[in-house]
This record gives sequence, C-alpha cells and structure tokens, in this order.
Amino acid sequence: MTRAESLYNRLSPQFAGFLKEHSKRCTTERMTILRYCCNQRKRITYAYLRACAEIDHICLQSIYNTMELLAKANIVVREQDNGTPIPSFAVQMEKRNTIRLICTKCKRVEDFKDKLVYDRLKLRKYRNFNIKYYTATVYGECKNCKKLRVHGKSNTNDDGV
Repeated sequence: MTRAESLYNRLSPQFAGFLKEHSKRCTTERMTILRYCCNQRKRITYAYLRACAEIDHICLQSIYNTMELLAKANIVVREQDNGTPIPSFAVQMEKRNTIRLICTKCKRVEDFKDKLVYDRLKLRKYRNFNIKYYTATVYGECKNCKKLRVHGKSNTNDDGV
C-alpha cells in the first residue's frame, strides 16, 4: 500500500463522518477530490485540482466547496504563499510534533519529527499556556533546487495559479 492510499484510507472515514455530522452528502466527487489531495506530495493548488478534475469531469465549484469542507474538517490546512492572495493547501500533518519543510522554488513538501524541538518547547515556560503538541512550517530551498541554481538551471513552478 502506498503512502497516498494509506493516507486516503485513514482520512476518508474522518471526512465522511464530518460530512454526515454536518448534514452534507458524501458524494463520489468529494471523495475523489480528497483522493487528489492525498496523492499530491507538493502543495495542493487549485490549478493541480482543476487538472485532475478535468479527467473526472468535476466542476470548479465542487473543488472550491470541497476544499472549504476539507479545511473545516481539519483534513487540509490553508497555506498562503509569500505575496500571493491565492491559497494553496496541504494535508494536515499525519502526526503531531512535526516540522514541515516547504521548498519555495518547486513547492516540494517534506515532514519529519524532531524530539529535541518538542523537548525544548516543553522546557520553555509560556505565560498562561501549556503546550500539548506543535507543528511548524519552515520555508526554504531544497537540495535539488539549490543544485539547479548553483549550476545555472531554472526550476520554476508551472502551476499557473
């Protein structure tokens, strides 16, 4: 079973339960859009979803509505890209106490755990606040993009959004 399949199998019952709890229909279109999100390892953009949805004849309004529902269900999280008003999305961290690295060039996303960060946060005393868990997003340049930049090649994102 691939990572995407495993993620979909974990999130689809959660999404179906959320839809039922909020008196929304659990449609094939909505579940297909969730599958698109689980398959994407980079940021999830409307351009990516539009391209996927054309194959399955899913309208743009269904994409927008479903992404809103996925965000309300805490399955995806909105991420504002630097300087652009159009949001992108990422599937919520599969595990807590995770650091998410996002390449600002190719939009590659990598998640990892760092126990030292959690231990340091727990040691720190915050006024009127008790830390239960953390997630952090760090923006930078991945080694592949850095290598391309050093060798004078371009690695631009062609999402069109």
